[in-house]
Amino acid sequence: MLDLRRSLRLSQSRLAQELGVRQQTISDWETGVYAPRGASVRLLDIVAEHAGFIYGEFTDSVDTVWTTGEEE
Repeated sequence: MLDLRRSLRLSQSRLAQELGVRQQTISDWETGVYAPRGASVRLLDIVAEHAGFIYGEFTDSVDTVWTTGEEE
């Protein structure tokens, strides 16, 4: 998540504003406190795709991909 945000050259606050979430949510995703889920996962997929950011495929290990950057 941090790598995606950095590749977009956005602050946590700005990305949160664009995604319609709180800045603390972005921070929690980046530190692994929580992982994106539901509609947030799909939205981040779209953002990453448009940015040309490669992070791995979302499969059954969505939480693992977003918190560690690796699939199980």
